[in-house]
Amino acid sequence: MIWKFTIRHILTRPFSAFMTLLAISFALSLLGGFWTVVENLEKVRVASSSAQSLPGTGLPGLTVFVDPKLTAPELDVFKTELLKNPRFVSAQVVPSSEALATLKNQFGETLSKVFEEGSLPTTLKLQFASGTLSRTEFLNLLNELRAKPGVLDVDEGLGAFSPKENSVSERVFSWATGLLLLVFIVVALLVSHLIRLAFESIRGEIETLKILGASRSRIFAPLFLEGLIFGVLGGGLAILMVSGFFTFLVPNAPIFVAPSQFKLSTLSLGSSLSLAALGILASVAGAMLTWPLVDQPAQEL
Repeated sequence: MIWKFTIRHILTRPFSAFMTLLAISFALSLLGGFWTVVENLEKVRVASSSAQSLPGTGLPGLTVFVDPKLTAPELDVFKTELLKNPRFVSAQVVPSSEALATLKNQFGETLSKVFEEGSLPTTLKLQFASGTLSRTEFLNLLNELRAKPGVLDVDEGLGAFSPKENSVSERVFSWATGLLLLVFIVVALLVSHLIRLAFESIRGEIETLKILGASRSRIFAPLFLEGLIFGVLGGGLAILMVSGFFTFLVPNAPIFVAPSQFKLSTLSLGSSLSLAALGILASVAGAMLTWPLVDQPAQEL
């Protein structure tokens, strides 16, 4: 009964319902597109760590410091274990003399003299199989490496980014928050406005139900369900729009320029679920705004 009433409520103004659904999807896809750009920028940020790139490859990597007490056979076994991870294509041992030279270049001759070749940890250079990696994947990978027995530390090479670049991330976070709130408000108002228009079309039926003693919750249930339907459909359509845009249109556009090792990705699963949840919550909030219509006494209708 509630489903039937809800569908009939939506179909009272089919054109308005269709345009509202498109507007909701467009608003959510705008936010989803922004999130997608940020996620891809994070991948570029990780991949552009030139301090860790191996010579002649152009691909980024990690520096892993291993316990110097490991024997040569044990070190070979350790390298084999690391290379079982498909993210890595090579693991090179850096000689102690080269490590000392690196310390001298970074910290000066005076400070580098504190170390001796025998006191330095064994240094491994790991090369990624791909030039792109999301922030979540990157952090998980670091935690996995640091948890391995014999690993003293891992240098991810992100210290090359200046404080100015870090402040950009803070601004992006502020923009994302502001855009999220704006989209939430727009979606809620769109759903609320459509339900109010449809409510006016069946005002006589609602008044009859109230006179017959129908509870407010029973009358409001179809309105709430209507908001839920618009949230689910709008969120799903927005995810499809964002996925199609960044999968088919952007990579084939003549203005799209990216490094050869960079692979553009669409919205991640977590962000897609968050976008869908935002659409549902905003639409339900818009439906809740129509409660005063139901709460009016029958004689006021």
